[in-house]
Amino acid sequence: MILIALLLALPQAGPPDNPAPAGAYRTAADYRRHHLTPDGTDVNFPNKRGQLVVVDKRGHQTRRTALNPDSLWGFRDDKARTYRLFAGRAFRLEQYDSLCVYSSQEVPINGQLMNSARHYFFSRGLQGLVFPLTLKNIVKAYEAGSPAFVVAVRRLAADKALSDYNAGSETFWLIDLYRKNRF
Repeated sequence: MILIALLLALPQAGPPDNPAPAGAYRTAADYRRHHLTPDGTDVNFPNKRGQLVVVDKRGHQTRRTALNPDSLWGFRDDKARTYRLFAGRAFRLEQYDSLCVYSSQEVPINGQLMNSARHYFFSRGLQGLVFPLTLKNIVKAYEAGSPAFVVAVRRLAADKALSDYNAGSETFWLIDLYRKNRF
């Protein structure tokens, strides 16, 4: 009897009652505070007009709110993945610090975004310009402010990809290196 009561008291595995909230972040500060405006149950980007649409399904009712992506920092989808909007594209935020790492499988070809292999990008902080993650771009962005970081990247870049992930520290190798060599 006691065993049955204990088993019934354990949380049951299965889908959560409330899916992860999705929605739009108006600013990088909103992202840091986890403040979605508006929030909903799903997000679509881009729609036919190039807008971000936050969908909120509650029972039999569905509310759709279309937003201009130029007025947003980014969004979170129903799988709790964060995307930053920059230059008309959505970049998945992989990890943020003073140096942020993003990824995208979309590549512009003849003015159209086409799916391809995953490509990596970076920015200086959550509000910096987004650049392809290349040694040349890292050197250009950091040589004046963090020369020790640039020296370390140049030294180790021959043996590692800039997008390598360290499962032990649960961070990107490049961010680990930046934290150790900021100045």
